[in-house]
Amino acid sequence: MAYRKCSKCKGLNGQFKNIYPSINDVLSAIRYIQSENPSVRLNYYKCPHGNGYHLTEKV
Repeated sequence: MAYRKCSKCKGLNGQFKNIYPSINDVLSAIRYIQSENPSVRLNYYKCPHGNGYHLTEKV
């Protein structure tokens, strides 16, 4: 599923972060990513600009 990009928040790679509109969406994305790459440790946080949730590798 393609998600909209946040116009304010960028990742370490310099690209705008995906917006996950709900907790269910961000948790589903984490489950999917970890099923593809079990060594990746992901967390989520609420966008400080009110644009849903973002993923982070910071735990």
